[in-house]
Amino acid sequence: VKMMKSLATLLLLLLEVRGAQAFSTGFAPSLRFVGTLSQARPLARAGSRRCSVVSTRRQARLRMQDDSYGFMLKPVEGDELVGMLSDNGEVSFKAVVATGLVRGACGMQKTSPVCSAALGRTMICALLMAQGKKDAEMYGDQAKETLQIDIRGDGPIKQVFAIADGAGEVRGYTANPFVLLPPNDKGKLDVSRAVGKGFITVVRNNPFWKQPYNGITSIVSGEIAEDMANYLTESEQTPCALGAGVLVETETEGVVVAGGWLVQMLPGASDETISIVEKNIMNLQMSPTSLIKSGKTARDICDMLSQGLRSAESIPAYTIKPKYSCKCSIEKVYRTVALLPESEMQEILKEKGCIEVRCEYCKREYKLGGRELEEVYSSARQQ
Repeated sequence: VKMMKSLATLLLLLLEVRGAQAFSTGFAPSLRFVGTLSQARPLARAGSRRCSVVSTRRQARLRMQDDSYGFMLKPVEGDELVGMLSDNGEVSFKAVVATGLVRGACGMQKTSPVCSAALGRTMICALLMAQGKKDAEMYGDQAKETLQIDIRGDGPIKQVFAIADGAGEVRGYTANPFVLLPPNDKGKLDVSRAVGKGFITVVRNNPFWKQPYNGITSIVSGEIAEDMANYLTESEQTPCALGAGVLVETETEGVVVAGGWLVQMLPGASDETISIVEKNIMNLQMSPTSLIKSGKTARDICDMLSQGLRSAESIPAYTIKPKYSCKCSIEKVYRTVALLPESEMQEILKEKGCIEVRCEYCKREYKLGGRELEEVYSSARQQ
């Protein structure tokens, strides 16, 4: 209890609030349907404009050749996630610099400044909380653990969603990316007001588990990092300190820097170790974005947090190159469309000339004509 309270106090002191600064397919509108792999529903029809059908695979290929989507093809230079353990095995340290992937994701989704901060912080927390790197190295990609964060509040942003895995691949979106709000009373982006009150659902899934682990907690502040630290402490019984931040340029609305860190106390941590960790966190004296903007790397931040708990003979730190990774494909679009009533899809096809589907994660658009639609339902009937 003492450990939880002391770390929670530190978190409140150091929480990133700088302002200016279960599995979803993520498919949505113009046919405007969203949902899970087992459920999807149309939300609204696009206008009566007729559309021409181009090969969906060719559309995807041309889209990915666009330079603005380069951050999805490979990790952005400078983005890095570093993790390490204390010599006594009582503390886990992680830090991530994710400026490139957050900047790319927010630019691609055309998020407003406050939405960029909310989405960026959520993806950073997902990267820091995801586990399973060693399993992936031993057994291949099929062994990677995935972690998804689903924040649903009564604020205008409505929902912030992110999913990451132990190999550092992440993606996410906001339900309303165009929220505009005045600054809070500190003159910062009002992420808390944008999120509002509600609940956070976290799902961990590992191929070696019989079923996913689900946890749910209330939103305590709406500032994301504090909410996720509260989740780890309350739902997973893991005392921790967590910082996550996104610095947004107010004039250009572009992401300047983004990153964060996570310190987790492992079972059996001594009072002496806790005291050292508390001192190291207090000595940071800077927010995650300020540290990164000053030139600190993810390794530098981990070294600062673990000072006095590691030596030259310590177990080497591991490094991951995080990357924004969208998993959408025409095959997934087909499966999702097949869940909808054929008569309704035929009506839309007759009205518009094609079915348009957009991925929420990468905004890629897929267009299905009459031939493709017939293939979808013909295949579904045979199953």
